[in-house]
Amino acid sequence: MTSMTPGNQTLVLSCERKRRRNKAVDSKFCGGLPPPPAAVQPCNLQPCPAKWVPEDWGPCSVTCGIGTQTRQVVCKQEVSSTYTMVVQTGACLDPSLLPETQSCQVMPCPGSEGYRPPVDPAPAGNPVWEVDEWEPCSSECGVGTRSRKVRCVKDGVSVPESFCFAAVGSRPANQELCDPGSCTPTAWLFSEWDKTCSAECGSGVVQRKVVCSADGSVSAEMKCDALHRPAETQPCSASAKCHPQWFRGQWGLCRGECGVGRKTRPVACVVEDTPGRWRVVTDDSCVSGRKPSSGRNCQLPSCKPRWYISTWSQCSASCGGGVKRRQAKCMSPSLQHSADCPILTKPATRQPCNLHSCGVPQTVIANVRLPDGSTLLHTQKNGIYRDFSAIIAMCFLYC
Repeated sequence: MTSMTPGNQTLVLSCERKRRRNKAVDSKFCGGLPPPPAAVQPCNLQPCPAKWVPEDWGPCSVTCGIGTQTRQVVCKQEVSSTYTMVVQTGACLDPSLLPETQSCQVMPCPGSEGYRPPVDPAPAGNPVWEVDEWEPCSSECGVGTRSRKVRCVKDGVSVPESFCFAAVGSRPANQELCDPGSCTPTAWLFSEWDKTCSAECGSGVVQRKVVCSADGSVSAEMKCDALHRPAETQPCSASAKCHPQWFRGQWGLCRGECGVGRKTRPVACVVEDTPGRWRVVTDDSCVSGRKPSSGRNCQLPSCKPRWYISTWSQCSASCGGGVKRRQAKCMSPSLQHSADCPILTKPATRQPCNLHSCGVPQTVIANVRLPDGSTLLHTQKNGIYRDFSAIIAMCFLYC
């Protein structure tokens, strides 16, 4: 019997009796001898498939109101039970579905819905200043003003403001300047660079968010100058030095005509000499598991019935025009006879051949010389005499 633990395979021995169909029995039936020690060997040494792994969320981009939090989603591969490494993004076959941004709110901002300014507790019966929330800014962009209502209340009832001036002091402002942002409609806005490098060793990248100030949507980026768009990534170097590791290229196209095809990708053992410069080394330099596969099957559209043909037969005549033939059969993908092949594409099954003239008979058995000095040949071919008697009779007139 075998039991599986992560990374190890243990052989467990038991005393069994054949008459009971190899069922385990008490160890006393095995002569009372203790069982041999259990053997342990490593198993499943190949690396796990690479997958997208999210890192921790960063701090909220604002100290009040609604902001955004960002995080890194990196492609990682578990090489062993104790070592997981960041790999090229192409090693993760499926696109990442994990969000990299989310909304966050530490507390409502002054003037926003839900904000309540701190008010020092006042003794019962003493008048206090009561303020409402700030109204929206008078300008959608640039500098504007916003206002709010301020009143003096005592025991929940409005009283003259002089009561509060005497008991509390100065009156809170009921108007202030506000600035929702620049009025430039086509400016690029960008966040700070991430604090961590994408690579645990060697070279990687740090990222930041870039949006068009029009409204921050994807379609709004068309309103900003694409030639002056700030970079979203820049190179970075981790403090740790990388060991040789397997490089996995992108999978190529599925090759084949139909049905099951084959696609390949480049796989090599590489080491980073300097940031961003990798060198290919021998496969045995990579100790992090077995070499990844460089090829795998893929699915193409289903095969359809097709025409199969035989070789041409011999020509029916050696000269003077003959015919040669061949078979053409429609076969399904499972090589069964089918009637689904397009009849217009059926290959020809008959073809003319040896169209040249048969020429002069092969065997000369008599020569007759004519008065003009030419010679009449009396011949035999294939065992049949050809009759030239009419021509010979003409010859007697001149002989």
